[in-house]
Amino acid sequence: MTLLNKQEALAQIASLIDDFDIDMADIEQILARKFGNADTQSSTLVKVLSYLGGTFIFAGIVTFIALQWDAMNSAARVIVTLGSGLCFFVLGVFALRDTRYRQISMPLFIAASLLQPLGLMVAFDEFLDGGDEKIAWLVTLGVFGLQFIAAFLRWRLTTLAMISLGFLSGFWAVLLDLCSFDEKVIAVTLGAMWLVAAVGLRKGTHAAATPLLFFFGCWMLLIGWWSTVEGSIFEVGFLFAACGLVWVGVWAQSRALNFAATLGILGYTAYFTGHYFADSIGWPLALMAIGFALIGISVAALRIDRKYLRA
Repeated sequence: MTLLNKQEALAQIASLIDDFDIDMADIEQILARKFGNADTQSSTLVKVLSYLGGTFIFAGIVTFIALQWDAMNSAARVIVTLGSGLCFFVLGVFALRDTRYRQISMPLFIAASLLQPLGLMVAFDEFLDGGDEKIAWLVTLGVFGLQFIAAFLRWRLTTLAMISLGFLSGFWAVLLDLCSFDEKVIAVTLGAMWLVAAVGLRKGTHAAATPLLFFFGCWMLLIGWWSTVEGSIFEVGFLFAACGLVWVGVWAQSRALNFAATLGILGYTAYFTGHYFADSIGWPLALMAIGFALIGISVAALRIDRKYLRA
């Protein structure tokens, strides 16, 4: 097509846009129908192949390390673990710089997040004798946590956000353990951390990761809280905490959080029934009555809201 013909075609297209009142949404819809399916299929294929490729490469490296571990000296063990992890991280960074290879960055960063801390712990074990293992873990999680946080701040990828949160959670757990905090406190703080992170990410570009954070954050918080109040006069506080999390789930519009909190309520109800009302037929009837009453209250509240508050 010559330049003149192309200009004439564009002028004709502009004339048709004016004649039929076509806007950008119509044009984007046409282009999506023409090119969208092929692009989606191509993107899916690239993702699948990149995940499989990264998995096989990682499996090959791990298998090689396992088979040759006893034959390696200290330096070789550090190089093959920490060195491989650093190479994966650098390759992931280079993949992000080229849009053609951006899809393969996720398996590369995941492999780096596993091999790098393993390699640094191997270095501590091989070259530093008699040190506190918790201090080594604290340094390892802190160093690579900062590495992935910096990468996340640069590229804003969900994968990097989740890896950073994992390192941050591990660092916080080890730090609290070093400060002689109880495991119950550690569980509650980690659960609260994950829930806060999920609430902060739920409406952004990283919303796809929030269901896992809501679910496991809820369970970690409830397990830690239950370990704290079990057998005490505050035991019923577990039920209030679970109900409160249901409210948070409704507010945050998170089905995962509602599901996890509801399981907590059902689990506590089963425990309470077996412990105090194992042979009482009136208890399940009372639970059903409470349930119907709550449903009735919710229906009445909805009607009041629609009829008076939003009128």
